[in-house]
Amino acid sequence: MPYCNRQAVRREGVSSADVGNTRLDIILELASRYIDTFTGQWFEPRQASYVMDGRGHRTIYFEVPVIEVTSIKEVDAQGNEKQTFDPAGYLVYNRHVRLNQQDPDDRENSKVERVNPTDPWDVRLYGQAWWPRGQQNVQVDGWFGYTDYDSTDPHGQTPPLIERACVLLALRECWERWGQEGESEEARFRSRLKSEKTRDQSYQLGGVATSLADALAGGRLTGDPEIDSILIEFRKSVGVATV
Repeated sequence: MPYCNRQAVRREGVSSADVGNTRLDIILELASRYIDTFTGQWFEPRQASYVMDGRGHRTIYFEVPVIEVTSIKEVDAQGNEKQTFDPAGYLVYNRHVRLNQQDPDDRENSKVERVNPTDPWDVRLYGQAWWPRGQQNVQVDGWFGYTDYDSTDPHGQTPPLIERACVLLALRECWERWGQEGESEEARFRSRLKSEKTRDQSYQLGGVATSLADALAGGRLTGDPEIDSILIEFRKSVGVATV
């Protein structure tokens, strides 16, 4: 699903006469795909299954934030279930959606830990409580994605800044189609900027894209400082998931 709806773009002055619903839906889908590609993560709840290597440790780390774990199983090489782990025996770090807690932010250190089944907060473990050692032998099923707390949905909601970036990307594409500058004139000028330096900071913008398709194909910045600052803020740091 796109990270913003048609109405959010229509409120910015894009009428159905300017861009029809079908075309706008394509633009919103493309904008959302670009956000996923550039940031290296997604911003809605998605059901997924991960098969990890067990290493005899008590912690499973993920590259994508864990929203909810529905089951964890030990499986054989063919994917057949050997045992299902009791949810009382592991702790899911999802306090960002469960408790609206962002300090620490579990989305930045997403993991599931084995714990004492009789006392989840007792992290003292014994050998038999660790994730079993093996290759592709621990299957984790659940819901994953970078979402914000939502009191009405336990899986959370798309961060407002990501929704805003989706709207701005859609508007940029609409302006491209119209061949107009309009409010994007400043962004157009900034897209030609190679470097800027102030007293306190400096940065470079190179290889910027002039369309969503161009940006998606090259994984490049758009050149619009408002869009790019959001995308950089949410871009996933390089890491390796392990057990």
